[in-house]
Amino acid sequence: MEHSLVQGIKEIFSDVVGKRILVIGDIMLDHYVWGKTSRLSPEAPVPLINIEKESFKAGGAANVAINLKEVGVNTSLIGAIGRDDAGNHVAEMLREAGVNCDYRFTFPHLETITKIRILAQNQHLCRLDREQAAAKYALESKLIDTYLDEKIELLDAIVLSDHGKGILEDPVISAIVTKAKEKGVFLSCDPKLNPMRDFSGMNLLVLSLAEANQISARAGENYNKLTDEEICTRIYQLWKPEHLVITLGERGMLYAEKGIFKFEQPTLGADVFDEAGVGDSIISILTAVLLTGASMQDAIYLANVVAGLAVSKMGTAVINSQEIIEHIEKISESKED
Repeated sequence: MEHSLVQGIKEIFSDVVGKRILVIGDIMLDHYVWGKTSRLSPEAPVPLINIEKESFKAGGAANVAINLKEVGVNTSLIGAIGRDDAGNHVAEMLREAGVNCDYRFTFPHLETITKIRILAQNQHLCRLDREQAAAKYALESKLIDTYLDEKIELLDAIVLSDHGKGILEDPVISAIVTKAKEKGVFLSCDPKLNPMRDFSGMNLLVLSLAEANQISARAGENYNKLTDEEICTRIYQLWKPEHLVITLGERGMLYAEKGIFKFEQPTLGADVFDEAGVGDSIISILTAVLLTGASMQDAIYLANVVAGLAVSKMGTAVINSQEIIEHIEKISESKED
């Protein structure tokens, strides 16, 4: 009977409420321009878009923070943000969501990272990025040290939300890992591998299959021939994550503990409209659920549910606990029919 599953999930989310998580990473504004097109421009062979509306969502680390807040976590966020219109948009969305922000990390010289997506008839036509060089977003290790000295005693976990934009460079990562290990704070990360940095010492590491292949293959080696077991072993040899989750797209997710492959859990199936921000949703739910002491099987099951909900929405998705529970109830009912 699936009733026990639904009840168990409700208990997990009850235990999530009040957990204290700090998100550190690349804060962005996702700007969507929605329109229609019926002809090509007379000036060039490109679609001519008649703009109908615009919308804004918090992206990157800000999306992770809001997703955590939506499942009941007491969430804080730090990252570099500009004192510009885009930064004001993100700050307002974070305030409305109830995310705690420290404005020592806002800078007048900085241009807030913005991704502008152009869509017509719900088709993503192109993306325009507005950002400065990565070095402009780098934070001083001393600033991170000061903040963590003030706050780390109050934390259950830290999520490193890395999009390769400059916040999480090796000195900052090292400082965070050292502080977290000293205080027994759970540390999770969803890294981008360009540029490559040292993400050793994570309690939870989440990678896509492409990323896992990239860091597992040796010079001249065909990574397509590596087994899942070999990939997990090599990633552990490199960074020694306690828990490793690799997202497999249509296949679902696989899990390894201390480099040993444990299981693969299939996807629950979903109509894919937009994959933007799905990784943010996955790292959020995995971190929050594992803090409750739930099993890895339950955590990855919920991550698969969240991933399916996220890709079924247009634009960067925020998923709350009630939406997750209702979706699981529908899955349970369909199995009983």
